[in-house]
Amino acid sequence: MKKNDAKIEGITTDMEHFKARVQLNSDGSYRNPVKLDGLETSDPKLIGKQLNHIAATV
Repeated sequence: MKKNDAKIEGITTDMEHFKARVQLNSDGSYRNPVKLDGLETSDPKLIGKQLNHIAATV
């Protein structure tokens, strides 16, 4: 039980930090300021795919 409480507390702290720093678009969705050279999108799925590709080839 104490182990779960510690994890929940850590996740709660992480969410508080995230909410304090996150940038939102006008529609309320999260802004994704990550930009990669040669990738002209801000789609988080495509950025993640590209980052996985980079990690696999480096």
